[in-house]
Amino acid sequence: MKGAGPRMRPRDLFAEAVAGLLARPARVALTVLGTVIGVGALVATLGLSKTASNQIVGRFDALSATDVVVSPSTRAGGSGAAVLPWDSESRLRRLNGVAEAGTLADVDVRGALVRSVPVNDPLAAGAIQLPMKAASPGLFRAVHAQLSTGRFFDAGHSRRADRVLVLGSNAARRLGIERIDQQPAVFVGDRLYAVIGLLSSVRRHASLLGSAIMPEGTAEREFGLRAPALAQIETRIGAVELIVRQAPVALSPADPSLLKVASPPDPRQLRGEVKNDLNALFLLL
Repeated sequence: MKGAGPRMRPRDLFAEAVAGLLARPARVALTVLGTVIGVGALVATLGLSKTASNQIVGRFDALSATDVVVSPSTRAGGSGAAVLPWDSESRLRRLNGVAEAGTLADVDVRGALVRSVPVNDPLAAGAIQLPMKAASPGLFRAVHAQLSTGRFFDAGHSRRADRVLVLGSNAARRLGIERIDQQPAVFVGDRLYAVIGLLSSVRRHASLLGSAIMPEGTAEREFGLRAPALAQIETRIGAVELIVRQAPVALSPADPSLLKVASPPDPRQLRGEVKNDLNALFLLL
């Protein structure tokens, strides 16, 4: 095209660009630094998001993903209904996919106070109201209970209806019991019970730390317990859906609808939800 100036060669264009950069070095350095920080922040955000989501879901998988609870449904009359059989633990342990199982119930002690000293006056100092629970031997394993001292009761204690108790750490503290090497005992009303173990921690059913726990057979004979209130199951990883279907049939074959099952959400769905939420949070930050 006539009248047009000479075309700029690539070499001249490069020299011009370099000259422009060298003319304002501070601005160039800040621009480069901003780009590096932006890209680094994006990479760090995505990495932190994935790491955090994996850690959260990993913890979920380790405990919550294996937690199944079976209890009477509203059709059966709710939590007070006598639907669960006394041999629920053995029935559940026969199911493929069940790692541990046990049963638990609240015991109505009819207002009896608990004290660790032999004082006949129930209003005397040291007499307290304490939640009383009845459990099968397998419950302690199913809730991941740990002892600070002593032992758990076993099937023999329940079969003989022995007057023995395992105390949660908070309950033991309220009663002033710290050790069992001197064979401590507590009175529940006018009944004397030997304390054979003290709990230090419970990963499921934290209310057990503030309770006194007796064998089911003892609660049945001493306080007229009609049936367990719930069955606590720990499944193997990946067996939740199978146990959710099979447990009601195993425990109430005549009418499984009398039982309801509380189970954790699908870990795969949870992983996706956690990942999306964390991505949004980190990107926003």
